[in-house]
Amino acid sequence: MSVISFKKFLQSAVEEDFWKSSKIFCFKGSDFCSIFFSKLFEFLECNQKLPYSKKSLLAENLKNEYHSYLEQSILGNYSFYWLGNLSEHAKNTKLLNYISNYDGLHTISFFIPNDFKNFKLSQNAVQIEIDSNINIDDAKKIIALFSPKMPDKKIAMLGKIFNGRNDIDIDSVCMLVNYFELININALDNSFAYIAKIFGTQPVLSQLSNAFWTKSTKDFFNIWQKIESSYPEVFWVIFWSEQVWKAYHTILFLSQKNFVKAKQISYGLPFSFINKDFKNFKLADLTSLYENLYEIDFAIKKGSSFYSLDLFYLSYFNKNLNSGI
Repeated sequence: MSVISFKKFLQSAVEEDFWKSSKIFCFKGSDFCSIFFSKLFEFLECNQKLPYSKKSLLAENLKNEYHSYLEQSILGNYSFYWLGNLSEHAKNTKLLNYISNYDGLHTISFFIPNDFKNFKLSQNAVQIEIDSNINIDDAKKIIALFSPKMPDKKIAMLGKIFNGRNDIDIDSVCMLVNYFELININALDNSFAYIAKIFGTQPVLSQLSNAFWTKSTKDFFNIWQKIESSYPEVFWVIFWSEQVWKAYHTILFLSQKNFVKAKQISYGLPFSFINKDFKNFKLADLTSLYENLYEIDFAIKKGSSFYSLDLFYLSYFNKNLNSGI
């Protein structure tokens, strides 16, 4: 088995021969980077770097019909299959043994977490080690891969945002790439404070989100009083609207057993939400929350949003205390 670092992979990914070197490409890391993988395969397809056309196998199809996909081809046309996060199939020993030793007609790629047990890749596989957090040099390599024409001024701003930090995760860097691609270079300086604040306070926002969805009332309001004034009211409406929207669709996809989509859409929600806390919520309740936020947004635009967010929080947590959501 060939093991390569994330740094080496970012250099090799643009080479067509790299993707022809094996039938098995395994990404291994502590977290499933849904945004990174989405951008990676979009880039590889658009630039025709893959040996065959890419196809994704949904979790349900992979669970029940993998032989019909991975053992057959139509008129000699082969495919590059993305199997997603194999941790969703941790108990399917037969499937995992088949994948780890795959030597079929096609090429397969997938992700496994670092703590994945009883999974031994064949000697012909390529394993890419994904770092949990990256530094500015790796971030620049990601930009060079996904957005090679990005102006130097935008790349320089990336350096200011990192400012010596090495605790920014890969998906956050991909989000930064998306931001930079959308921002007009003439408006870049005016946008710096806003973008830097979002990525500079991500851990606090994550803590706030975690306290909200785990219904930890005391923790939530302790964090809220510290950071409420750091952002304008409209930011909070957008932030919570996105959180509720993601939560709604995560639960919807889970109810449909579409675990790949659920994992992708849940990015930005606490890990505990998709793991267990989603069971505490109903789609109708989340719809009601979203409608409340829409009304707050309307009130802000009309200039009459007196303590709207505080009432939103109190209503949410009181409902939790009295009857559950």
